[in-house]
Amino acid sequence: FTAINFIGSLALPTNLRTDYFIFSLPMLLSYSLLASWGWREWRGKKVESLFLFFIIAIGLFFLFPKTGQYNHVWQTTLYKIRYLGIKPTDPCLLSFEARHYWTPPYSSPGLFRFLNEFLVLILLASYPVFTFLKRLFQKKITLENGFLLYALFAFFGCYLLFYKLKTFFIFFLVIFIAHLFSLGKKRLSRALILLLLFIGLSFQVYQALSWQDSFLVKGMLKTGIRPLEFPPSGNRLAIREVLSWIRENTESQDAFFAPLSLSPQIAAYSTRPTVLHCYFETGIRETYREYCQALFQREEDLADLCKKYKVDYLIYRADQLLRTDPFMSYRYVANRMDLDEDWAAYRLHFTPEKLENFTLVYENYFYRIYCPGKGKGISREYHPLFDERIFKELGMRTDVFYRRVMEGYDYYFQALILLQKGREEEAKEVLLLSQKYCPYIPEVGTLLERLK
Repeated sequence: FTAINFIGSLALPTNLRTDYFIFSLPMLLSYSLLASWGWREWRGKKVESLFLFFIIAIGLFFLFPKTGQYNHVWQTTLYKIRYLGIKPTDPCLLSFEARHYWTPPYSSPGLFRFLNEFLVLILLASYPVFTFLKRLFQKKITLENGFLLYALFAFFGCYLLFYKLKTFFIFFLVIFIAHLFSLGKKRLSRALILLLLFIGLSFQVYQALSWQDSFLVKGMLKTGIRPLEFPPSGNRLAIREVLSWIRENTESQDAFFAPLSLSPQIAAYSTRPTVLHCYFETGIRETYREYCQALFQREEDLADLCKKYKVDYLIYRADQLLRTDPFMSYRYVANRMDLDEDWAAYRLHFTPEKLENFTLVYENYFYRIYCPGKGKGISREYHPLFDERIFKELGMRTDVFYRRVMEGYDYYFQALILLQKGREEEAKEVLLLSQKYCPYIPEVGTLLERLK
């Protein structure tokens, strides 16, 4: 593994080479471990090899100061182990790197997802794994089989920490399932194994096709095992409208300061340069830190940041102020769980008329685009997500306000889909649900009047 990582980080034309991945902390520890293992094999002394490991590790750490380049990955891994894969609701318990990098794509799978995706595969692989473990404890296992067993449990642990690593876990799990054939020597037993594999494969296909209607999912829901829930985000239509406005109203050289998840779409579909991007290495991490902090400081601080990076447009997203959850919330990442009406984000969201350094040039129900500097802005349309009066009526609780309005919009967009399919009666029922959750969306009332 160490050799593969070493060669790959030098051969591939990526940040791994330019940012000295070979000198990152995990790689230095791997070198130290290899050296101490070699010493132990040569001299046969465990105490000396352990002492040598610490000496080499400390020496390499001070010799190569580039270890901090991948500190965000290292810190996130340690914090995930410390909190058993459950992200704390208090941002003070995590570093800035871990607060941001511990996002849904890099979260732990959760019991619901684990059982739904791997229950059958693990049952099929359980007997071969048990057989390999038995050989291991009896010291009868071969080097090749020992490697397979090590890789299986290593990637299982990695999968429990980072859901995206499930591909590697599946790969070795399937190898163990295939070992069922090597354990069945007679023709009848192999026929039974084939039947078992066919049943398992059929169940996996059934799971994929039926999803929420499968008896496994229904059984888990009845017993209280539920999938992880994330706060709602903006509809794709809102993003398409933003990208369309950018293409039609800005120049090709205009630079944008936008949320991290939106920046790649601006670069790809509007061909405009962005300050932030998804290669989240040292330089961009510091820029992102500045961006997060400036949103929840005074307006002048955000304006200075835009000048520093020569930004032509600032894109603001409604959830940047309203969300406080641990899952990709900007206030959580910036460790600003309080609320201040003098924040730049508060003014961008609720009181753009008070802004002295930004001009509103575009808005839809979820996004706003500002131009740095004071100028003549557009006439504001009504969008309940930006209504300070409703926000104060709901007790100035940003999470409650956000969920109420977004649930209303979710039902509204569901109704639009039903209308496209010609199912007007169902659409009316969904629109009434939208009004129940959020009676402030003007498009809902207009649509209901039209359907009478």
